[in-house]
Amino acid sequence: MITQESRDAWSSIGASPELEGERRDTAEWVYENFRFEVIPEGASGWESEGNELRRTVFLPDGDGDTVKGYFGIRFPPGSSDIADTWSYDQNGMENGTARPDWYERRNELEPGQFFKTSDGSIVQLERRVPGDGTKWYVQSWSSGGWLCEDATIEPGDLEDKIEDPEQAPSTELEAPAP
Repeated sequence: MITQESRDAWSSIGASPELEGERRDTAEWVYENFRFEVIPEGASGWESEGNELRRTVFLPDGDGDTVKGYFGIRFPPGSSDIADTWSYDQNGMENGTARPDWYERRNELEPGQFFKTSDGSIVQLERRVPGDGTKWYVQSWSSGGWLCEDATIEPGDLEDKIEDPEQAPSTELEAPAP
């Protein structure tokens, strides 16, 4: 049960128990989707400090030992939107980058771009779905060829943009084997 006293304490730092819960849910999602250069072997619970949530992460150092690192998220006051995300090891070296939120960056999407999706498949954006502000028609790579079935995808299902066209499967039709 949340008492008025605890609500007053939360509001003195510009938050609420509900906002703190939303921030922790957001933090868990971001942590699970963060691109670590060195994958943590474990992590502590979340520590809240004003508009930040932080946790200690335990990183393998390559010699069979584990070193301490940190992961954190900063929120704008009164919001559960993400302002900043970071991870670094005990020596202050960065340890990864946040995975782009392609729903938030949907205006940067263009036909012909290749992406890996949240389910591990590869798609190529074809065109926007008429009458829908976010969905795209895509081709999907499957069994050595592109499937053109008017499949659609939401930008939030896109994970990694394939920047180098050499890494993307060819869009050329392959001749059947003799």
